[in-house]
Amino acid sequence: MVRLKVKIGAKGQIVIPKALRNLLGLHPGQHVYLDVDERKKVIIVATQDPDDLIQWLKVSREPLVSPPLEESLEDEFNESFS
Repeated sequence: MVRLKVKIGAKGQIVIPKALRNLLGLHPGQHVYLDVDERKKVIIVATQDPDDLIQWLKVSREPLVSPPLEESLEDEFNESFS
């Protein structure tokens, strides 16, 4: 397990340290997915293929919110990365 301490900036952003980006094979402009478990632990999912992510989400987690809120969060997410 790797544990790194990062600081949240004024705009709510965090920087993934270079060592971790290298370990995960992350590149500028690439999207990552964040999953939060019941203990409020954040899991970063790095994937090259969106189909891999969809399959992972279907298998590995329960919905975090009710459907009406989930739709608005999805819209907000899509707007942020469009």
